Amino acid sequence: MNGQAEEIDLFSFVFENVVTEEMIENALKEVVAAAKKSGNSHSFHIYRHLSRSTANLLPDLQSRGFLKVWDNGRMCDLKTEYRDWHNPAEVAAEYRKKTLDLIASGMNAYDLMAHRNTISGPGINEAVEEVRIELFTMLGINHARSNQKALGYSIDPQRRKNKAMIADIHENTKHLSDWRAVKSYFDQTRFEEIGYDEKPHYVSLSPTSFKLICLAQSDSIKDVQLLVPYFGCSFVRYKQEGQRIIYLNGEIEQVNPEEMNAT
Repeated sequence: MNGQAEEIDLFSFVFENVVTEEMIENALKEVVAAAKKSGNSHSFHIYRHLSRSTANLLPDLQSRGFLKVWDNGRMCDLKTEYRDWHNPAEVAAEYRKKTLDLIASGMNAYDLMAHRNTISGPGINEAVEEVRIELFTMLGINHARSNQKALGYSIDPQRRKNKAMIADIHENTKHLSDWRAVKSYFDQTRFEEIGYDEKPHYVSLSPTSFKLICLAQSDSIKDVQLLVPYFGCSFVRYKQEGQRIIYLNGEIEQVNPEEMNAT
């Protein structure tokens, strides 16, 4: 010792960020909470939902297999097995409450089709879809009759002039009260039409669940004429096994395997 104060060289020290298990646990809890708050969607934005201290620990969480950071470090995808899922019944109840408020303020059935739940998780889509069916049933055919905007856009107004189509739909759905049975009828039936090229083709009609419910609530051919132009559709040139073909002249053909093998 020479009486002089010893100089300290800061560069001789090695500074390390010590990551403890408690820090990892707390950071993971924050990530899980952030994922849930964002609706448990595929990913959430890191710097909008996490504190800086937790964001700094994401590489450690990723190396342990809890999550994946992507989009140049901006997005976080928490692995499924670590998510805190919402209760499906609670999500469905909240969706029902909000949607009823919107209906009370003037929202129609077509608008309701676009009003989607944004929370993801096991059983949630099914629970919410049950509520949607309940609300479509509540609105029903009287809603369609009084407010045609509820049906959306008319795909083909000329279809109401297809007498064979209208008659067959009416005859086969007027006694059905379950919309799922009505859907089964459309799944099995094709209708002949003349295309823009003036050649015959077969059309498959695909009504939305609301329009299927409307048909299930009605036994009136006028309602069929009202609804048919608003049905979605797809076109095919060839017959398929198991289908009923309704021709423009009113004839009906059941396509069977033997016929398909013959062609």
